[in-house]
Amino acid sequence: MPDSADSYIQRADGLFNSQHYINNQTISDDVASLFIPRRSEIQTQEKGKGTDAGWYDHIYDSAPIEAAQILAQGQYDLLFTGDWFETEAPQESLGEEDHDKEVAYSIVGKRMRKVIDKSNFKLEIQEFLADRSTMHTSLILVEEDEEDLIFHTHIPVGQYAIAENHKKQVDLFVRKFKLTARQAKEKFKKETDKLGAKVMEAVNNPAKQEEKFEFYHMVEPRIKGVKPGSDIPSEMSWASIYVCLDDKNLVREGGYQEQPFMCSRFNRWGDSPYGTGPSHIQLSRARSLQKKEQTLQALGNRVTSPGIIVGPGQEDDPDPFGVTVATLEDAAMGLPREWKYAGDYNVSRDMVDRDIRKLEDSFFVPLFKLLTSDSERQREKTAFETAKMLEEQVGRASPTFSRLDEEVIDLYLKRVFGIMLRTGEFNDIIQHLIVTDPESEQAGEIELPQLIFTSKLAMAMKAVRSNSFMQFLQTIALVVQVRPEVLDNTNWDLKYRNLWKDSGQPEEELFGAEDVAKAREAQAKAQQMQMALEMGKTGSEIEKNIR
Repeated sequence: MPDSADSYIQRADGLFNSQHYINNQTISDDVASLFIPRRSEIQTQEKGKGTDAGWYDHIYDSAPIEAAQILAQGQYDLLFTGDWFETEAPQESLGEEDHDKEVAYSIVGKRMRKVIDKSNFKLEIQEFLADRSTMHTSLILVEEDEEDLIFHTHIPVGQYAIAENHKKQVDLFVRKFKLTARQAKEKFKKETDKLGAKVMEAVNNPAKQEEKFEFYHMVEPRIKGVKPGSDIPSEMSWASIYVCLDDKNLVREGGYQEQPFMCSRFNRWGDSPYGTGPSHIQLSRARSLQKKEQTLQALGNRVTSPGIIVGPGQEDDPDPFGVTVATLEDAAMGLPREWKYAGDYNVSRDMVDRDIRKLEDSFFVPLFKLLTSDSERQREKTAFETAKMLEEQVGRASPTFSRLDEEVIDLYLKRVFGIMLRTGEFNDIIQHLIVTDPESEQAGEIELPQLIFTSKLAMAMKAVRSNSFMQFLQTIALVVQVRPEVLDNTNWDLKYRNLWKDSGQPEEELFGAEDVAKAREAQAKAQQMQMALEMGKTGSEIEKNIR
């Protein structure tokens, strides 16, 4: 039996009232105003009229906003565009002649990409990455959809609270949202759904159908009564609970067979389940930058439009073609004359430029410029210098991108695979996805595909590995000249295949290991036959000469 509605409400209230949540909301408000103003109303409670209007009046330099946008857009471009992932058959399950299985798992990846591209993934993942780049905690919910198979919902900061398990993985979230009585009736229309008395009263009263009611939606691992593969929601691995706060009743008890949400933190923040990152580190700099830019603009106005000191009876026309009338007494005193300013514009400009550079470094702007701009890669740099710069920048960013792999991409692709499997998208190749080894513990079960990331960033990181190997070859060149047999320590076939893949070459153009072995065997036989013919010819000539 599920817990009572009061129990779920108390747990949700506890998460929304926790110190970690309050701290995250406080800093997120400050961050939003400087790095992502369109999120400046992240709190759910009503604010005074006009409180957030005119945020642009206190933004004098857009560098923090632009740096955050480059980080968000860069992550999207480098991680989620093109054929950003492929699937392969699990290597441990492959036999010597499992070509059909390899083909089947390759088809799985192509179909998954097609379904993802058809959905609203591109729209919602960009909002998800915008939060990750600024608030440094982001959440997206992936649900089944009758029309597009999958439907994504980005949940903005301020509308949800999270908790971690003992492995520091976010495995629980609760979101709060409002629905009108009419919307609630449309959403909760299953036979097992139970709307409360207050909501139903409004539904049945045309004058109250647009009245709003507040709901909690909690998702967490189910502890008891789980039956893997069951289609009964109350027996699925993940519990999904909807509660109405106004009626204090349990509206729906549902479930998911895979983790339906992905929550990513840019970096972890101590014991808090919420994240931290560059916008938190650069918050004070972003504030001071606005003051410095305001001062710089005022100073620039002084330079281009300096103040004029005039006498009491003097008339000055600031127009470029204007006429200034001065008395003889004023002229004798050197009036009118420019009012000198004491500030140094160049010094102020240097201070602003320094702050912008530090902001951009913190948001990995040089990395994205290096990876996306050919002119930036080639500008006055040798190939070696470019490779070292790439290695350095990718190395700096790899920790947070690794978090994306673990917290988002792996879970997301497993979720998509599970949904497509249940909806029959792989029925024509299902026989090749089943474990057939009778000695395996998974015999008769569907085996998850091996995920291969082929995004621009993944290829860049592989290029770093390839460049490192080429530099290694240059280092050992003298050793090879003296002792060429040291090269026998290397599996050159495997190294060549890895270099081929790491450079982004089409894998279908690469012969399989079996084909290469057969070709080499045929070549060896041909060489042996040729040697035999030559030896026979030589023997005949010797015999002829003897006679």
